[in-house]
Amino acid sequence: MALTSSPNDAHAVPPTTEAFAVTALAGGDEHTCALFANGVVKCWGNGTRLGLGDTYARGDEPGEMGRQLGRVDLGTGRTATAITAGSDFTCALLDDGTVKCWGGNDYGQLGQGDDEPRGARRGQMGDALPPVDLGSGRTAVAVEAVTVGVCALLDDSSVKCWGAAGGRGDREPRGDEPGEMGDSLPPIDLGTGRTVRALSAGRGSVCALFDDGSIKCWGVNYYGQLGLGDEEARGDEPGEMGDALPQVDLGAGRTAVEVFAGGYTTCALLDDASLKCWGDNRVGQLGRSGASAIGDDPGEMGDRLAAVALGAGRTARTVALGESHTCAILDDGAAKCWGGNDQGQLGQGDETNRRDVAALTPIQFGSGPVAATVVAGADHNCVVFDGGAVKCWGDNTLGALGLGDERDRGDQTGEMGDALPIVDLVAGQHVRRPDLALKRDGGPWVGDDRYEGQLRNQRVGVRRERLGSVTFYLRLQNDGDRRERFTVLQMGGSEWQIRRRYFQGRSHENVTVDVLTGRYVTPPLEPGASTTIRIEVHVRRRARHDHLYGIPLRARVVGTDLPVDTVQAEITVH
Repeated sequence: MALTSSPNDAHAVPPTTEAFAVTALAGGDEHTCALFANGVVKCWGNGTRLGLGDTYARGDEPGEMGRQLGRVDLGTGRTATAITAGSDFTCALLDDGTVKCWGGNDYGQLGQGDDEPRGARRGQMGDALPPVDLGSGRTAVAVEAVTVGVCALLDDSSVKCWGAAGGRGDREPRGDEPGEMGDSLPPIDLGTGRTVRALSAGRGSVCALFDDGSIKCWGVNYYGQLGLGDEEARGDEPGEMGDALPQVDLGAGRTAVEVFAGGYTTCALLDDASLKCWGDNRVGQLGRSGASAIGDDPGEMGDRLAAVALGAGRTARTVALGESHTCAILDDGAAKCWGGNDQGQLGQGDETNRRDVAALTPIQFGSGPVAATVVAGADHNCVVFDGGAVKCWGDNTLGALGLGDERDRGDQTGEMGDALPIVDLVAGQHVRRPDLALKRDGGPWVGDDRYEGQLRNQRVGVRRERLGSVTFYLRLQNDGDRRERFTVLQMGGSEWQIRRRYFQGRSHENVTVDVLTGRYVTPPLEPGASTTIRIEVHVRRRARHDHLYGIPLRARVVGTDLPVDTVQAEITVH
């Protein structure tokens, strides 16, 4: 059934093979990650945060998603059971209870005892990426990313935080210097007699849900997001944590079932199925008019804090908070988002902020299964449908929506419903990827570790006089994850003013005809293996003065159209 569309909608969300269905999502400032039922993780958007061994974005151009989107290498035999994203990094809870994090690391949020990023260069992921040291014998049961920090709920019910996650009585990050992790990292003191059941984090604040349904929050408190009736941070000075940290007043007799934090706002689903939110309300993310913040002054919490009016008879099933907006999947399967809307993150076909949740038209997703859960990045959202398909809308900087472009969705009419594409995600397929590099004899290799069909960065040029010669080398590497053969083709015609001949490596085996006609095929290459072609170029007597002659070359996997990689050797006659 559709969330809000009519039975006549033409394009249904297709069913997804069970093992390859998405079970969870995580959204950062400019990236998104998906966890599949088989424990595979894939990420797209800003390339510095994806863990794919380079800095190039994925999802911002055609041909980068689906089978061509590499899985994150978590290590030999390892799979993920949960994922979480901060502003510029991602963490995965693995099947053995360890935690691995990659991406930005300015505050030690990767937990490696330094501030060096991981995952944007080759050789940094997989078995080369150490798990976070949680202490002797300790494993994690849940992990939650703060903006530039991480908190983990451990198997002994303690909570440990690193990076800039606060709660230690000072303002110093942890994990950016040697000797700060493991047994040297003390648990967060949350008081006596209670056990933490879940964690949720916003932009600089963290909340813990306890076994009795109470909530405690610490960190920054610019807009009262800690729910304590002031704007004073907690956990950055001695004596503020433990039993001295007050519980959030949810109202007489009320307890929380779930807690959600994001941006500078916090929400709780209560035992009576109501939803209460507090903190930043400058653009309506609390779902109410009037005050720019709630929880920053005395007398605003408890029974005086009204529940969010979701619509007649409606309750929330799950909630997600972005930088300045809030989303909920309701009990009838409808989805609503409210608050800031400068990039279409409310899915209403415009950029108008919304405060009145009850009056909101539910977001149109088109025909097909019901949305099961929603996740919010800073200014974009994604839903996972029953069956595991995914749709995303809002800010699409660097391809965070995974739609093959950088055009925002949801800020113009006609972009939602069936017009909003399903994100092409294939967890069970192999990645097929050629990578070309080029150099002149004696020079450095030029290649950007990015497979692309457009000639942009991968050019090597020289200047030669008439009757001069130059030798180039073309390297083709298998950047996929299985054994492949590749074809190499010289694109376009051959200008007669320069003569070019192709040889296999440094041998005398002439492969010129094969390269010119597209019949050149490499031997089978294992992942990471490469082969080279030598290009000998001679400038003829009648070549034009000050003219640039280009030799464009393309590689692709045998039997496929995409992806391709291209390079160009260039000779300027002088």
